[in-house]
Amino acid sequence: MRQYRSQILFYIVFLVSFCCCDFSAARTIQVVDNTSTTQSTTASTSAPRLSQRWRRNQEASSNIPTTTNIEPARNESRKARTARSQERKDCQQFIQSQQDPYLERLLLPVEHYWYQKRNPSMAYQMAYMAHLSYWEFHKHPILPESCQSLQIQRSVPRWQVNDGIRYHLCHFSNLAADTIAQSNVALVNLNETESNNTWDVCRRDPTTRGTKRKYSLHYYFYNWHELGVAGIKFHDTDLLVLTSDDHKELVIAFAGTASPADTVTNLQTFEPANHSSFFTGTNKNKPPIQGSLHRGFLNAYSKVDRGSVLRLSNRTMGKPMEKSMRLALRNCKRPAPRKRKKPRKGKDDSQSDSEREATCVVEGVKLVDILRRIVIAALKRGTTIHVTGHSLGGGLGTLFAGDILINFPQVPVRKLHLWTFGAPQVADSIFLESAIRAAPRLKKFLLNRGHGRYHRFVTLSDTCKADLISEVAKTTLATHKTNLHGRSARKWGGVHGHVSHFAEPHYLLTPIQLEATNNASELKTGTHSTVAAHNLKNYLQGISRESFGHPLSVTMPSTLEECFVGNT
Repeated sequence: MRQYRSQILFYIVFLVSFCCCDFSAARTIQVVDNTSTTQSTTASTSAPRLSQRWRRNQEASSNIPTTTNIEPARNESRKARTARSQERKDCQQFIQSQQDPYLERLLLPVEHYWYQKRNPSMAYQMAYMAHLSYWEFHKHPILPESCQSLQIQRSVPRWQVNDGIRYHLCHFSNLAADTIAQSNVALVNLNETESNNTWDVCRRDPTTRGTKRKYSLHYYFYNWHELGVAGIKFHDTDLLVLTSDDHKELVIAFAGTASPADTVTNLQTFEPANHSSFFTGTNKNKPPIQGSLHRGFLNAYSKVDRGSVLRLSNRTMGKPMEKSMRLALRNCKRPAPRKRKKPRKGKDDSQSDSEREATCVVEGVKLVDILRRIVIAALKRGTTIHVTGHSLGGGLGTLFAGDILINFPQVPVRKLHLWTFGAPQVADSIFLESAIRAAPRLKKFLLNRGHGRYHRFVTLSDTCKADLISEVAKTTLATHKTNLHGRSARKWGGVHGHVSHFAEPHYLLTPIQLEATNNASELKTGTHSTVAAHNLKNYLQGISRESFGHPLSVTMPSTLEECFVGNT
């Protein structure tokens, strides 16, 4: 019991910090103006004040019918817009003040890019890939009875795999239908063409200028775990493998927290990096990399060696990539046949089994070895690799990219790209310093973030606070030296340095901060708190708002929207 004492104490500190996070959101922000004295404003109350001021202006303009009295109302409205503009500037100054001094020291020059929109369409696609990784493709989709009339005609039996994917795309996610309709991420699968009946429901919008790139789903890795004592399964790692139609791009999308096993993974403490010896560096004469790594994330990536693989499409990945995949899955065996349940009278045959049969099952082969074989071979051929993930998936993606950069110095990484959305910290500042010394190209990879190599996105709440999960480790293991969140918390959590991200984020603004409309303060947003800001939908909508020419996400017809509520 003594060996678990430190971890139990860490969990207690974590829960206390989580409960107190709202208290920190009410702290005031000091803003210095060059032309006036210093003003103190409370971020948590700025939006309500703005809303009341706008409502008063609207009432004033509607109650005075004469033209002579309209001008004062317009002036009041102008003042309200000026106040919102000042709030936006204040939020910008607050974000710039949050720059991590440890990153600034290690990776100069590192700057917040407030309005540098680096291809928002590509960012939207990568966020949507992360969204797809949450879908349980190995289970049969179930459509609510009230939406049965929306079912589409099919040219293949419903129980086939590609049919279930198409069923998901058109009936279970408005985000999927949005992207299909605008050709941002058109997912083409087995026996499916643009002329298929699928497009009768997911109709393309001719007025939208979307990109022409299409991606195909190929493999779904699910329920990858490490077998513990008494048959207990640790971790639950899921991911998707996709390719572009021209076979020049490969996407690895890690899923985030979606099961109790994932929650246990998140709550594990940090451990010294040299305990696992997973990261070795490029110079074997130097000592192993120092610092601390998140034990749960590292094990969920490097130790899981049992799981299932489901092929989602018979479309080719290209001969070289197909060969790499066959070699990587050469130990993947077909599962034992199971009896198919007889469907009940009057019930669709697609609901007779709760899960589809996996293409093959792997035991005794680590997931990390499979991914290494696939990605390293692709990089050597000059294929562009995109690694993406949300929340826990972003942490796993960060470790995956670091694995290739640090442990395989002979592999070219010029076409390796990393996209994370609301990802938590995976290491401390000591690890980052040590890793850069061991693998100098890691620093170049991080510095080239603005040119498309590394993209870290964080959504802001309406009160100008960052996504809670993206800073949860830093909040729990704070850098204070005197209080409970100081040295004791870091000791219990296994951290010796300062918990830090590898790069500064691209902040996604809310409608209130973007002033998308004159009555932006009246909009109902999904970012009312730092916890709500973590929802992946807010990342997709935030990226879409940055594409002013043609928004990447649209509102669906009400007849379809009613069936998507609660199913996305």
